[in-house]
Amino acid sequence: MLAAVGEAPTVATEFDSPPGTTTVTVTRGDGTALVTNQPAAVSGTVASYQLPPAATSRVDQLAAVFTAQDGRTRTELVDIVGGWVCRIADIDGMLARGGNAGSYPPDAKRAARAAAQELLEQACGVRFTPRYTRVVATGDGGTLLDTRVLLVRRVISAKDAAGSALDVAQATAIGEGGVVTNPLGWPVGPVTLELEYGLGAAPMDVARACAVLASSWLADGPWDDRGWAVSDELGAMRLLTAGIGGAATSIPEVESVIRRYRHVTVP
Repeated sequence: MLAAVGEAPTVATEFDSPPGTTTVTVTRGDGTALVTNQPAAVSGTVASYQLPPAATSRVDQLAAVFTAQDGRTRTELVDIVGGWVCRIADIDGMLARGGNAGSYPPDAKRAARAAAQELLEQACGVRFTPRYTRVVATGDGGTLLDTRVLLVRRVISAKDAAGSALDVAQATAIGEGGVVTNPLGWPVGPVTLELEYGLGAAPMDVARACAVLASSWLADGPWDDRGWAVSDELGAMRLLTAGIGGAATSIPEVESVIRRYRHVTVP
């Protein structure tokens, strides 16, 4: 699931049968424990836990491990992003064109926004808001290190092969291709880095495309999503259909944005 910096989202998981008394442990991407064996709320087969604000203080990837009374475990990953591509108000504006935006539950709107943002970013190969990743690069003893991560914004931390922390206070990215420089130098061998990468904010047309896509998933459209074409008294008309001809979605406006910003595969 996705959550933004500063939010306090509830992460949930479902077991095959009621888990009974359940605890949760939450760790950061670097393995640091944030929450250890805290009680989770249980309703039927679903266990949930509201993350504390401290867990979303920066971009990160959290792992929430739920442990049932009988020892069964379920792990849910939570990507903490630097912001959302579009606002819920933008989705409301799209929904209002065809009916009452208030008839759609807030949780459904948030879920649709998260799914739309992820689809756009994966289809374009660009993270439109800051994200977290953890990679291993190979140092040669010089000041340059190729992380192979597009649009690096900041080096959060780095460790050498022995697990010792490196001084990265002066480390900066060079260009957009993933090379980072450190005046203090990088060691020879594997270097494990935590990086913040992506754009600072999404362009306006991308934000609109996200709102259009999210609202389309909430509201039924006039066409069957499985259709390739429709016919009437004026003849046949071919539909843009997700999965056909390389289209990622069935919405021309959204496809136009995807083709405009398409880049490379992102982690």
